Amino acid sequence: MLIDELDIPQWAKDALRERGYESLYPPQEEAVRRGVLGGRSLVAGLREGEGVLAVRGARV
Repeated sequence: MLIDELDIPQWAKDALRERGYESLYPPQEEAVRRGVLGGRSLVAGLREGEGVLAVRGARV
């Protein structure tokens, strides 16, 4: 999903773009939908190549 399509505040979109993201993998999108940008903790089972590092560092 493209960053512009996410239902998140503009500051969060800007922060993601500053880190080089224009789109998210489905697991990353799910993490955002479940509140990871709002500081919520979550446990996710992700495989290599599914954006693990981006989800882990998503507290912007």
